[in-house]
Amino acid sequence: MPESSAVPRSVARLHSLTRDGDRAQATLTIGGKEHVLSHRVVGGVPADGYEPFVAAALPIAMRTARGLNVDGPVAPRQLEGLAGVQRILSGWYPELAPVEIEAAGPRNGTPWAERGTACFFSAGLDSFYSVLRNLERLDSLIFIHGFDVLLEDAEMRERVAELARRTAAEYGLELVEVETDIKNVSRRYCRWGDQYHGAMLASVGLLLADRFERVLIPGSAPGTLLHPWGSHPDLDPLWGSDAVEFVHDGAVTRAEKLELIKDSPVALDNLRVCFQRGTGELNCGRCEKCLRTMVGLKVAGVLERCSTLPDEVPLDRLARTPIPTGFLLQRASENAAAAETAGHVELAAALRRMMRDGPGRAAKLEARKRRRRAIDRRVKGVKRRGRRVRRWARRRRRRTRRAVAELRRLRS
Repeated sequence: MPESSAVPRSVARLHSLTRDGDRAQATLTIGGKEHVLSHRVVGGVPADGYEPFVAAALPIAMRTARGLNVDGPVAPRQLEGLAGVQRILSGWYPELAPVEIEAAGPRNGTPWAERGTACFFSAGLDSFYSVLRNLERLDSLIFIHGFDVLLEDAEMRERVAELARRTAAEYGLELVEVETDIKNVSRRYCRWGDQYHGAMLASVGLLLADRFERVLIPGSAPGTLLHPWGSHPDLDPLWGSDAVEFVHDGAVTRAEKLELIKDSPVALDNLRVCFQRGTGELNCGRCEKCLRTMVGLKVAGVLERCSTLPDEVPLDRLARTPIPTGFLLQRASENAAAAETAGHVELAAALRRMMRDGPGRAAKLEARKRRRRAIDRRVKGVKRRGRRVRRWARRRRRRTRRAVAELRRLRS
């Protein structure tokens, strides 16, 4: 659970910007707590300036502070865009309150040379679609270590990075790799998916301003399913500055995306959609997202050609999959309609059962989690009280020993 009211509403301060070789970092101080925000461009040099860290700090400051002071100049165009970012985020999430950003001054406007176009890439369906759709105008892909796979999970992170390297090589593109630990800071204060991850994407894109003037952010939902989320077509362009333009790309259905990637052997050999941790697999083949993708590939007639997912959809598991949100229910409805149109009767029936029972299953799971959290809180409370009692007992024993020693001394 993000920290919130426990942090005083003081003014947050962004300071101590340093750039050393391939690493750039700044310190964010909130209510007496200091957090180091750090990026590393693998084999490259980060852009100068506070702009990447202002983007990274903003949602955290909105959650915890009444202002954000920056100990350095900031591009005026970025500040204009961030005013729009704050209007949208605070409208969606009342706990994110707008803050005044005060910089040491405007960053001197210097003409930017023509640079390249890049696309964020995670090896997922959304990013493969954006790459294939924009292949002719792309120069590079950007892979972020510490985005959906934590930095601590070095083995899985390297496996996913290898997919990105292989894909970039197959398409004749450069792969830019960035390591960041900002997620470890942000998740203490903001919800990752709906409140923060767009800010991290913006931060990394601004970090690469010396190399790219345009960065594509693959979209995750079509216009009919748009909802408040950390990356959104109304939100993403506002993170830009005079140096970098952000483009929200690919707000189409998953069926349309699958139609494009189904003829790409590179995509089918390197597709990764699963965010489940601790499975040891690129795709677990059992979670809602894996199953949803497998259904789409099955309907498109290419599931057997996708080497990173099982060849068959487990219908019983599919029918018993919980559906925690209306967004995922709509996704299931789209898949069911597509399966019926393609003549996959049993698959469509399993999806209909999932739609019927999934919300109830999700509610029961959430209730179980709430009960478990409540029990954990009570157990922690009992342990805290036990530790206090033990400390009190130790103090009493020490005082008793001292009193006995003093009494013996007096008698002698």
